[in-house]
Amino acid sequence: MYSHSSGERQENYYESYEVNVSFDSYLIFTSNSSIDTIGCLYSENFFPNSPDLNLIAADDETGGSGQFKFEFYLESNIKYILVLTTYGTFITGDYQLIISGLTSVNIQKLNNTCNITTTTTTNRKFINYRKCFS
Repeated sequence: MYSHSSGERQENYYESYEVNVSFDSYLIFTSNSSIDTIGCLYSENFFPNSPDLNLIAADDETGGSGQFKFEFYLESNIKYILVLTTYGTFITGDYQLIISGLTSVNIQKLNNTCNITTTTTTNRKFINYRKCFS
């Protein structure tokens, strides 16, 4: 658990992923869920006790209906950490993480274990997680 904002201390479940790209490129990150989600992108490292350290992008509502959505230019020689969390405290539920772009994306789960299904189309990777944020 961590607080997605250093200004207001609250406990939120989260999932984190290491994201790497083959070539420098813009990627679009978004969520699809019945729960209100927030997405945060970190450069190199993520420290749950210091949520603003290394933070390079974050969004709460741009995807509509309580979903995050943001576009960011990723460089192939940098490790990124994507953190997906809930807006409310102690919330659990299913979600789909969608990553779109013109380059190959490697993503590795860093915390927790969930039931995972991954589908890749030409320019999109769909990652479905069931019974998460626990």
